[in-house]
Amino acid sequence: MSPSSSSIQKQTHERAHAHVGIQARFNSSRLPGKVLLPIHRDTALLELLYRRVASEALTTTVLTSAEASDDAIADLCAQRGLPHFRGSLNDVLGRYLQKYRSLDDVAIIVRVTADNPLVNHLLVSDMVRDFVEGPCDLLTSTGTSPHDGLPYGYHAEVFRLGGLRESHKQMREDDPRREHVTLWLKENSETRWYQSKLFLPEKQFADLKCTVDTFNDFLTVQQALREFDDPVNAPIESVFAALRRVQSPVSRCPMVDRSKMHSRSLLCLGAVQLGLPYGMKKDHLLTVPESRKILAKASECGVTHVDTARAYGQSESRVGSFLQASRDDSLTVYTKLSGLSDVGDDSSDSEVVRCVEQSVHDSLRNLKKERLDALLLHRAEHLHFRGGLIVNTLATLCEAGLIGKLGASVQTPAELESCLGDPRMVVLQVPYNLLDWRWEPFLERLNTSKLEVFVRSVLLQGVLAAPHKTVFEKTGLSATESSQLVDLLNTLTKELGCEGPVELALRYVHTRLPQGSIVLGVHDPAEIPQASEFLKKGPFTESEVQRVVQQLPRLEEAMLDPSQWPQS
Repeated sequence: MSPSSSSIQKQTHERAHAHVGIQARFNSSRLPGKVLLPIHRDTALLELLYRRVASEALTTTVLTSAEASDDAIADLCAQRGLPHFRGSLNDVLGRYLQKYRSLDDVAIIVRVTADNPLVNHLLVSDMVRDFVEGPCDLLTSTGTSPHDGLPYGYHAEVFRLGGLRESHKQMREDDPRREHVTLWLKENSETRWYQSKLFLPEKQFADLKCTVDTFNDFLTVQQALREFDDPVNAPIESVFAALRRVQSPVSRCPMVDRSKMHSRSLLCLGAVQLGLPYGMKKDHLLTVPESRKILAKASECGVTHVDTARAYGQSESRVGSFLQASRDDSLTVYTKLSGLSDVGDDSSDSEVVRCVEQSVHDSLRNLKKERLDALLLHRAEHLHFRGGLIVNTLATLCEAGLIGKLGASVQTPAELESCLGDPRMVVLQVPYNLLDWRWEPFLERLNTSKLEVFVRSVLLQGVLAAPHKTVFEKTGLSATESSQLVDLLNTLTKELGCEGPVELALRYVHTRLPQGSIVLGVHDPAEIPQASEFLKKGPFTESEVQRVVQQLPRLEEAMLDPSQWPQS
């Protein structure tokens, strides 16, 4: 897939030329026709973006569809002298390939979307430079990395045409990933974050949003641009400063920091609370409006993933209904196979396969998706059931395009060891918190692996969120043990300068498993930005970690597993 090293080296020593494709369509899911709205006086959003990006070193073209719904975009381009190309509506990857079919594999392509009107040649040129100097298959900015200081929506992707052609070969024509162009590259190639050097360290803009998803977003950007006679050439820092004056800052969740990354935020929204009464208080099921507010806040704060399961009551259905009603495509949903309670020792292989397929189709229906982003085994013992019958069935569904990735949710170190030995398990979820010593031998392996790691039970079903003697007694500890543990946790919280026990628990897990996304369930939307702010403080020092490790007691395994707690 990669171009020859000689051709890359030649471009490295020359000023790299790139081809920028601005993909645009009229039928936006959340704000139809937004690319034609007048963002500054009589200048349409799409025209503003084109003129901000186009430069001598960047051959820029608007890529829209050949459908009648996009005739207005083509007409605008023709009237304003914007080079444009028309291709497939839904196969956007094919649209890029058709446009650039005459170029060699080494040609540098930049993908920009028309809902990000403040992207300019400054960002694109610097990303092209970074891409050429540090070869990879895909360079992406996110505007949500804790290190780049960029607003959400100041975003582009850089890749070589050969990588896109390889993506085309590896996907069927009806693969839904083709609409998003670079998903196959992200999943299967060397992908790297763009580390911006455009701004001084004190010039940070990551709390801003400059993408246009909704009409309110459009009005906000439009108001900010009113300060400029020439928004095309206005200094980008001045534009961001104007945006800050009219926009309420959003606490965006930091991202997992890795050189070869999967696009994940450090927080993953745990959705069991959306479908079941859960935690220490199991007498209250969130209402549908409450669930929607939580999902909306997660999306607003830049949380990228939602964790749900067939076993989580109404959770899948509520998540799917929210995504459909809000037309929000920013949330990736990972769900889990049902417990397969209908499968018994006397079930035939065909009956097992039928139950597995039924669980997958139920999840697809509930989530209102054509393809599951990832499916995890909810019971890791299913990994080797009847010689791998269940996982083999799921692998077949992956090949059919119904599932993106496979993984497992483990309960014990033995289950984790088993999953680490199966290359099909690329997503793993482990229960880990500052009291749980069982996972210490695996931390280095998880941090250095290529797996997507998600960490649940960080607050031990709420026990660590508000340490109290009576709460710990419910886990099986004696009154004396409970009192001593509460005192110790309170002391550590104060000594490490944490605002409270939740910050202590989150930052400890982040320090020990920095490549993991923390699965956090909430009952109040305000808990999401609060948790994001805690994680933005960064990891503890090694001496602080050792202070925690040395002072905390080694608890019995039964206390660390909620399924073994005494039933009240």
